[in-house]
Amino acid sequence: MIKYLFTICLSLWCCVAISQNVPQKINYQAAARNASGTILANQSLAVKIEILDANQTSILYAETHSTTTNAFGLFSLQIGGGTATTGSFSTINWGVGNKYLRTSIDINGGNNFTTMGTSPLLSVPYAQYAAKADTALYIKGISDQYRRLQTQLYIKN
Repeated sequence: MIKYLFTICLSLWCCVAISQNVPQKINYQAAARNASGTILANQSLAVKIEILDANQTSILYAETHSTTTNAFGLFSLQIGGGTATTGSFSTINWGVGNKYLRTSIDINGGNNFTTMGTSPLLSVPYAQYAAKADTALYIKGISDQYRRLQTQLYIKN
């Protein structure tokens, strides 16, 4: 009876532990300026975010956001939380190759985007991959402990 109760408790505990997820978003903040370098204060604009492959030739994921700048021309958004136009943020394979972020804006809030730049993504997105690897090791550790406990219970009975 104790063996079955232990198995049920361990199974419930595993379900709770596995259900803990890494947020599928990346914080992003930038300052918006017009072509002459003047800050775009308190202005609505559209932002397009693209995540590119290691060669910067394929778009793995793209999304758009409608946002408003503050008095200093700053805007904040969460990559992965916009309107997806290409791919799915949750299916990006962060463990294979470098990834690049290309940002474009339309200062009129439409779809006439001007590319602002491309930069490599460094450590934060790779935490998405590390979280998956950590979960796999965690589950393996639990199953090893469970097997040892089953063996101990079997020997005692």
